[in-house]
Amino acid sequence: DVYKRQILGRSQNKEASLPRQISMYMCREKMKHPYLQLGDFFNRDHSTVITSVKRVKNRMKKKEPAILTAIDKISQALA
Repeated sequence: DVYKRQILGRSQNKEASLPRQISMYMCREKMKHPYLQLGDFFNRDHSTVITSVKRVKNRMKKKEPAILTAIDKISQALA
């Protein structure tokens, strides 16, 4: 399980950074929050949020199962 402190924290390991990137993507794409606001929320620069969203989109285009499964599960939970 990934915890709030890991997503909002400074860790750059894969176990924290990927869920953080997916969280940023979901907030941007589904909730339409501006990059600056997301940067403040995630304690990151807005350019980091932009990069994270782009990375998730690129991985989705490549149809990476881990990304698609995570986003699908989150979307279902929010529905």
